[in-house]
Amino acid sequence: MADTWGIPGPTFLALYAATAAVVLVATLILRSRAFAGPERVRIDQLTPQHTAYLAGGPARAVYASLAFLRQHGVLESESSGRLRRTGGLPPGASPLDAAVLHAAGNGVRSADLRTDHSVASALNTISADLERNGLAVSAETVARARRGRCCCWRSPRWAWSGSSRACPTTARSASWCRSRSWSPCSA
Repeated sequence: MADTWGIPGPTFLALYAATAAVVLVATLILRSRAFAGPERVRIDQLTPQHTAYLAGGPARAVYASLAFLRQHGVLESESSGRLRRTGGLPPGASPLDAAVLHAAGNGVRSADLRTDHSVASALNTISADLERNGLAVSAETVARARRGRCCCWRSPRWAWSGSSRACPTTARSASWCRSRSWSPCSA
C-alpha cells in the first residue's frame, strides 16, 4: 500500500490531528472573542425591561412593562384578553412602557402586544442598546459565527484579519468571489 502523498501513515495521522487541533483552538478563540461581553457592566444603567430582555427576550420585556403599568394602576386586562388603559403614563416609565400603554389605548390584546408597531420599535431600541453596550449579541454576529467568519481555506492573509467583513484583499481573489453567487464573507 502506498503512502498518502508520499507521507508515511503515522506521520500523516499526526499532521492531520495537529491541524485539526489548531483549527479547533482557532475556532474556539474566535467564537469566544465574538461572544465576549464587556469587562465591566454598569448595572445601574439597566432598566427592568433591559434586564427582562436579557433574561427572556422580547416577550419577557413586555411582561415586565405590563407588570410596571399594572402596579401603578394605569392598565387593566379584560376577560377577552384586551388591555384597557385606565390612567396616564406614570413617573419613571420607560419608552417601552409608553408604547405598551399607547397600544392598550388602541385596544390591543395582550398576546398581540409585540406585533404592535410602537411596541416593536421600543423592543428594537432595547435590543440595540444591549448590543451597543456589549450585553447582547446581534443576530448577524450569531449567523457569522455559525457559518464561520470566512472560509479559511482561501487565504490566511484575509481569514485572520479580525475585521467584521474580512474579505479578500487582492483584486484577483475578490473578483473570483464576485464571479460566483457564493461569497465567503457575506454578512
